[in-house]
Amino acid sequence: MRENHHEFAEHWLHSPGDLEKNAEIWVVKTGKMTAKPNYKVGPRISRHCCVHFILEGNLIFEQEDNEWTLGQGDAFFMLTDVQYRYRIATPDKPLRMIWIDMKGKQAEALIAHIGILSAQPVVENVVSGALLELFERMCGLIAAKHPYSGLKLLGLLYELFDYLQERTQPARPRIEQTDWIRHGKEYMSLHYPEGIMIKDVVHYLGVDRSYFTRTFTERTGVNPKQYLQQIRMVKSAKLLEDTTFSVSDVADSVGFADLFSFTRAFTKHYGMSPLKYRQSNAARQQKLQAAQSQPII
Repeated sequence: MRENHHEFAEHWLHSPGDLEKNAEIWVVKTGKMTAKPNYKVGPRISRHCCVHFILEGNLIFEQEDNEWTLGQGDAFFMLTDVQYRYRIATPDKPLRMIWIDMKGKQAEALIAHIGILSAQPVVENVVSGALLELFERMCGLIAAKHPYSGLKLLGLLYELFDYLQERTQPARPRIEQTDWIRHGKEYMSLHYPEGIMIKDVVHYLGVDRSYFTRTFTERTGVNPKQYLQQIRMVKSAKLLEDTTFSVSDVADSVGFADLFSFTRAFTKHYGMSPLKYRQSNAARQQKLQAAQSQPII
């Protein structure tokens, strides 16, 4: 480690590749330090995001008008364009930390996602052997300067945020009742090709099926099963119009287990079979093109 006036420190600098820039998050620097008794940083304004993990000792962290006293195992975040300062709390005891600096729009988004806000930028008791292993792997990748290490480094950074999320939000937050409908619609719109059923939707939401069905129907005018069927019918009609997929392939693409059940559902919804619908649409398109090609007199 290099010595300066208030610490012994070692750091590793990283230059991101195109993949990391396109992902809008990348590691700028990692480092580790051992503080001297006069250790003090700031006041400064951070130009990117940074997280420090305390391995040993105590530290006082100040951000704007707030102050926190932190100890072994705790972490604190500096967010972009926020003024901060920190100093050793017990000069007669060792203070050791590691840190990770990162940039990109997604950095702030991920920090907010795990519940870290400028008003509460500290987390208690998050340092473990698993976190230290992640950190050492990051440092090793950066030190190796391999031209194709960006993907691995990006993966480790996401793994770090996943680790922190498990400790800042140990259980999946319960979806509020006011959001049931929106989350249910989004889930159906995303996963309808996988052949999901309403039981899968309510399992994802963690709600009672009867209550969800009743509430969904009251607010949308159709029950969840009808809504899911409508998604599949609209998507299948679009495929019949815009592609040359076979009817069997269309059925499979929108989540039907077999051709018979798809044909029956489609015919009930549109009043004609999928093949007849495709032929009818082709005829309409031909008439439209013919009309548009007629000379204007």
